[in-house]
Amino acid sequence: MRWASVIIVVSWLALLSIAPVALGAISSGNVLVLYNSAWTDGTHSSDYIADYYASQRNIPSSNVIGLTGLGTGEEISATDYLNVIWPQVESALAANPNITTIVTTKGLPLRIRNDMPNPAAATGDYTYTDAAGVERTLYSDTWQTYSSLESELTRVSTIGVRNGSNWLNTALLQMGDQTYWDPNTPNPSANPYYRSTTSFNRADPALGGMYLTSRLDGFTVANVTASIDRAKKAFVIPNGTCIVMDNDPNVDVADREMVQALNGSRPKGPAYVYDNTSAAVTTASGPVIGYDSQGVHGGGLSAGYITNQLNFTLANGAVFTSHESFNAYSFQQGGNVGGQGLVAEWIAKGGTAGIGNVQEPMNGPDNEANEDQMFQMLLNGYTWGEAAWSSLAQLSYVNTVVGDPLMTWKTLIPGDANMDGTVGSADLALLGANWGKTGQAGGAMWSLGDFNCDGVIGSADLALLGANWGKVASWATGVASSEEPFDPQEIGIPEPSTIYLVIVGLTTLLVGYRWRPR
Repeated sequence: MRWASVIIVVSWLALLSIAPVALGAISSGNVLVLYNSAWTDGTHSSDYIADYYASQRNIPSSNVIGLTGLGTGEEISATDYLNVIWPQVESALAANPNITTIVTTKGLPLRIRNDMPNPAAATGDYTYTDAAGVERTLYSDTWQTYSSLESELTRVSTIGVRNGSNWLNTALLQMGDQTYWDPNTPNPSANPYYRSTTSFNRADPALGGMYLTSRLDGFTVANVTASIDRAKKAFVIPNGTCIVMDNDPNVDVADREMVQALNGSRPKGPAYVYDNTSAAVTTASGPVIGYDSQGVHGGGLSAGYITNQLNFTLANGAVFTSHESFNAYSFQQGGNVGGQGLVAEWIAKGGTAGIGNVQEPMNGPDNEANEDQMFQMLLNGYTWGEAAWSSLAQLSYVNTVVGDPLMTWKTLIPGDANMDGTVGSADLALLGANWGKTGQAGGAMWSLGDFNCDGVIGSADLALLGANWGKVASWATGVASSEEPFDPQEIGIPEPSTIYLVIVGLTTLLVGYRWRPR
């Protein structure tokens, strides 16, 4: 009789479950993956990461392209980029006009050095005509010698176009011209997607043919594939996972002061730590899913701080950005400049993604990632590619985005222990199996049933599961939820019928499986 009861209850409750459906503005079919055919680490060939990523995200094999004619260093000249990389990428894009996102992989050049001297250095300004026939003015202090491969590829449809015998000279001028702020001659280096709060739509004329880009890289191939795996399981646990904003008002460059992020209408979910003192934040109450700081420019952090000083447990999907000039200078061990933190160190520590600079960005208010924009987009369910590029004011610049661009932060509903986007019988069974257990607070035991993140699995968690019984997360259905965002203070006591159903089901399971509630 007991087993019959269990089967009836579990089968009936299972009818309330809905199979999850992936949600995302950028689909796998819109992604082009590039690799360096000449690269090897001695164990893995050049296409290993590209093929692994494609297999994990169901990207068609025809969208995975090996680039030829390249060396294996992290730096390449702009002339070589335009003569070797650009034609191959342009050919691949022409073959698939549905591409919106370009992914580069470990082994491809990281940094592009413009081999044209600044033409405005002596004159103070320099007038030229760009590839579209628009006359532009370059100023002596807006020339940028370096750019990242990923930032340059955002403009692959507008810089490098073969339109006349002078195309190479024109392209080099456009790559170096960072007069993005001039209202009289708006430069294509101004990011048209900056501060956007909508899904990326490359067909929008306002975006000027821009692509989203991202790089899959790390110290080792194992680091990279691990970050790809973590990106698929990026969950925000309400009141568990943390976003750490470690500001320092005493930094020597005023422009490095970060925005006090996530003010106003914050999406409900993670715990926020905003510190505006010179002391370093090195611990958090739960797994950290977002981190931003002044790095070694702030107080309390020194060379190697990511590895040696940040005592965080990193959540799947953890992103990194810092107000440091060389935080993406290299993806090789020992590639730090001035002891500054590296995105590669973050990924090796267990992080998933990051934004950094491959060379000195001439730090200013529009030269660093806007952390407020980045975190808001991620918390609102946009992809990492969208969140990252909507936070950067410039293109064809030294900034780069690292990590799976298809990653989304999926906010969990209290009660969803198995993290499939629904609250139902499977979650009830997990709660019952772990009833009475105690341990670390802050979300570490969420998958066991600790939905209020207090480190104790019991009646309070059961009440949350009951209150959310049958709910389906918007990211699991592809349809925006009509329910208000979850707020623990607004839960109150569940409806008697709901909590009765859950308690009866739990009791039946406990008896049937010989579990003993404490």
